[in-house]
Amino acid sequence: MLSAVGFIMIALIIILLIKEKMSPVAVMIIVPTIAAFVVGTGIDDLSQYVSGGMDSIKSNAFMFIFSILFFGIMSDVGVFDALVERLAAWASDNPIKITVATAIIAIIAHLDGSAAATLLITVPAMLPIYKKLGMRPQTLLTIIAVSVGVMNLLPWGGPTVRAATVIGMDPTELWTHLIPLQVVGVISALSVAVILGLREKRHAVRNASVELGDEVNINAKEELPSRHYEEKGLDERLKKLRPVNIILTIAIIGLLMANSVIDLPSYYVFMLGTVIAMVINFPNLKDQNEQIKKHAASALTIVATIMAAGVMVGIMEGTGMLDAMAETIIGIIPEALGKFTHIIFGVLGAPLGMIVGTDAYFYGILPPIASVGDAFGISHLNTAIAMLIGKNSILLLSPMVPATWLGLGLFDDKISIRDHIKATFGWCYAISILMLIVAVVLGIITI
Repeated sequence: MLSAVGFIMIALIIILLIKEKMSPVAVMIIVPTIAAFVVGTGIDDLSQYVSGGMDSIKSNAFMFIFSILFFGIMSDVGVFDALVERLAAWASDNPIKITVATAIIAIIAHLDGSAAATLLITVPAMLPIYKKLGMRPQTLLTIIAVSVGVMNLLPWGGPTVRAATVIGMDPTELWTHLIPLQVVGVISALSVAVILGLREKRHAVRNASVELGDEVNINAKEELPSRHYEEKGLDERLKKLRPVNIILTIAIIGLLMANSVIDLPSYYVFMLGTVIAMVINFPNLKDQNEQIKKHAASALTIVATIMAAGVMVGIMEGTGMLDAMAETIIGIIPEALGKFTHIIFGVLGAPLGMIVGTDAYFYGILPPIASVGDAFGISHLNTAIAMLIGKNSILLLSPMVPATWLGLGLFDDKISIRDHIKATFGWCYAISILMLIVAVVLGIITI
């Protein structure tokens, strides 16, 4: 009974999320609540289960709120702009430099964990250069997708927060296990950029509107539709504060990386960073309130989803549905394959993640698979890491992710979703498999 209701509940959640019939918040509150009553849960027990679920996610919700505020402020005051413009100018007329600069810009721009912001920074900065040299726009989008797939493992990135929520872990603690893999991923993304740059060099020689080696004369302030200071209305005071803001950003990331040594809650680190950033850059109370209002909407959607996931996980665990589902799956899986459950789903993570979308993947598939792995001696952490790697790698390829359509739209719909997947999936999937192998070799994922 418990197992059957659990599977029906998961199937309904995934179907409703894929078909976008209801918001994720509504789906993950209403469906589990109905399921709880179906299996005979009383009001008092339900209240206990929900409270337990909310207790497990509150620190993640707090961290996400303040990480969005912090990086939003840093972006507004121009922390990333000057570097983006200099990299674009440095790339000049060399296709390999241009593709490498694209990857570096996307990697830096994605420090805030927002795929949409990364696209809005990188595409306007680099697309004019690609057009000038006759380089293919698809190469630009492929490099951004590869870079985002690696950088989205950051603890304030949506997928990592979701995975941490499901297994009841602090996202920063989860990230500390992912750092070596992220380093491998960044190197891989830069390597892909070099390979694609070599391809574009051959392509550009045949098709460029200017000869390679001629002066392209790209002025980041005049020709590129970049987010420079005048466009943003930033005054001279904020320009002078840029070095201070860069140091503050590095310090906050450093504190998060040193989490195992300096035991500060990640949400408190971002709280400190946010209030320091507001006091330094916007000493006026009105301006501080405007900053909070400006970025609150971005934070609210994901935080509401995380809280709804807390309700769902609390009900699934409290009623015993999760354990019952795991036992059913365990009875089906051959004993010889059981200990490889996390590896199997790590390999399947990319194609599976493209089909079901982020919320359905982490809130619908990860919980029962983590429980199955647990029965075979696989820790929830191992399962979460394996499934995270695969899903993150194809973030900007999935039709279920709104940022994918934003990226295609920035190219005036000249790139189709089919062509984008065809050109990019192989690179992203290869990096995810490489990271999975490295994780096993380094003992981050155990077998």
